[in-house]
Amino acid sequence: MSSRARASKTPAQARLAEVVASYVQHLIHLQANYAESVLDGNVFPPPNDKFASHDFFCATHTPPISVEKYTDRLVTYMQCSPEVFMFALAYLRRLVLNGFPLHSRSIHRLLLTSVLVALKCRDDVYYHMSFYAEVGGVTPKDLCIMEIRFLSDLIHFQGEVSVAEYQTVMNGITRATQRRLTKSSSNDSELSSQGGLSAGTSTTSTPGDVATLNDSDAAFAPSWTSECEIYPGI
Repeated sequence: MSSRARASKTPAQARLAEVVASYVQHLIHLQANYAESVLDGNVFPPPNDKFASHDFFCATHTPPISVEKYTDRLVTYMQCSPEVFMFALAYLRRLVLNGFPLHSRSIHRLLLTSVLVALKCRDDVYYHMSFYAEVGGVTPKDLCIMEIRFLSDLIHFQGEVSVAEYQTVMNGITRATQRRLTKSSSNDSELSSQGGLSAGTSTTSTPGDVATLNDSDAAFAPSWTSECEIYPGI
């Protein structure tokens, strides 16, 4: 890893990586369980592997690194602004709405490419392609092809994200993260019951964990969205 990529992860980056991974998993889950074929009020089609670029983005085997760890790596080392990841998630959301398959064999390349395209649209400064290829674990040649295919075949050169689309993604991330925390809290409660803990027993949780489960979206959002607000009023 080059010296520029040897960055220590900040608390803000840790929060961002967590919520980005949660929303990515949410999109994958929705598409995998087509019975839940509504995303933000939009009915989306079933996944279709007939896209011209499908095979290029789809690996033969599932990569050994998890989505969570890969997201954490990108957030830590890509050297881009937080809102770049909101743009990237907006692109991935479009893919789901268009029926492009998001699963364990495609998501790594799609996420890397969406972040690359987003940072070139959003940020003023970016590094050489070989830097991003090293961070993402691909060759510079493949990353160049991925960028071209992503732009031309998947988002049709629509790199900008509107205020409405940005807000939809922000709200979707908040809901997906709350659901994950609710599920985690439920599992912890079940384990506590099985372990014989009384209702009054105190347990330790991570910051921003159970305390936020019953809060509104507006109350929950400030724990991570302050670094991602590029539009007034969001």
